[in-house]
Amino acid sequence: MKRLKNHIALLLSALMICAAFAVSTTASAAVKPTEKTMLQYKTLNLSFNKDPLDSYTCEVEDNNGNITVDSSNEDSSYWLAVKSKEPTASPVTIKLYKNGDTTVSREYRITVKKYETVKMSDQKLNLKTSRLVTIKNPYIHSYKLKYSSAKLKIKHYISEGSKATYTVKGLKKGNATVKAYIKGKLIGSFKVTVGDFKASVKKKLRESTLKYNPHILSYNLTEGGSLKLGEAIKNYHSNGVYSVKILDTSVIAKRGTKKTALTPKAVELYALKTGKTKAYVYEKRGKAAKTKIGTITLNVIKATDAEVFEANRALDNEGIFYELLVSAGDEVDIKGMVVDSYINGKLTTVKYKKSEYSFTFTAGPKDVITVNKNGLFTCVDKGTDTVNKATYTVTFKDGSKASGEGSFDIVDESFFI
Repeated sequence: MKRLKNHIALLLSALMICAAFAVSTTASAAVKPTEKTMLQYKTLNLSFNKDPLDSYTCEVEDNNGNITVDSSNEDSSYWLAVKSKEPTASPVTIKLYKNGDTTVSREYRITVKKYETVKMSDQKLNLKTSRLVTIKNPYIHSYKLKYSSAKLKIKHYISEGSKATYTVKGLKKGNATVKAYIKGKLIGSFKVTVGDFKASVKKKLRESTLKYNPHILSYNLTEGGSLKLGEAIKNYHSNGVYSVKILDTSVIAKRGTKKTALTPKAVELYALKTGKTKAYVYEKRGKAAKTKIGTITLNVIKATDAEVFEANRALDNEGIFYELLVSAGDEVDIKGMVVDSYINGKLTTVKYKKSEYSFTFTAGPKDVITVNKNGLFTCVDKGTDTVNKATYTVTFKDGSKASGEGSFDIVDESFFI
């Protein structure tokens, strides 16, 4: 009997050790929560990379509708974004489950803190003029602005990243406070002073670099070929007209520009050749005498031939590969299309010689599309569902390069009947 009791005691002891081991194993397998803190009215990104074959589902606990989660399985990533309405008194738990398993794969504990106020800079502008005012907005909601409509007129212009830009017009002289709200909460404010401030040339444009290329009129370059004087005037006046005196007119020329909602009536300066000169800037208001308000030093450098190419390509919204339908046996002269559209395109005033550029081409897959050294692409066969690809690279005599790529829409011959 004593021996039986000893056996029972040993068995119970072993069971207790196994149970303890099981508990220990289970505890060690548990996922350690990741602690995260976010601000009210912001988005917290918890996305991560995954195997394309894996799929995750998400569960939110202790929430009461305060936190919303947008999530989806997208090939090799799991997209997970958290938004909140109010600060949390205690953390909210988000659990992820992998491939339908009931075991938690990942766990997050989210603490939401109250929004932070945003510092905004005071502004000034002249009566009956408008200017762009950019203020910070790191939140996912747009601001609702409150201000005196008798003194200011404000319209939303554009939002980019964590910044919001508005057009602000001064209707009446004096000070006006603009307050920015999100869901009734004051996020920040700034003061606008409407008055009669002296016009001048903006500091960052007092030294300006323009570009010139003999194959194109400079003001047709996509960027850097000209300077619109109206955009260079700080504190312009609603009744002001702005002009320049160019010291060397063989380097810089001018043409008139109309008044816009944000700029006064003025001129556009554009390059005639490389070199350096100065332009004296003048303001005339009503019947008052013309007065000098600043000087712009203009340094003209050479624009590359690739920039001329890009100016022409910018006119083509759809591209040369748009709806380029071919069937087996068809040939397409991509080189000729590129030369006619982008090298010697509409904006090219002095045509390029063949000796001023060269091409390289690629095409594939080879059993569907081929190309020779002259840029003649041939559709060999309709192929499978594999997307065909054609590329070209232009190298100009000045060393600059421009490239493009696209694909052919391959159809049966019956399509054209």
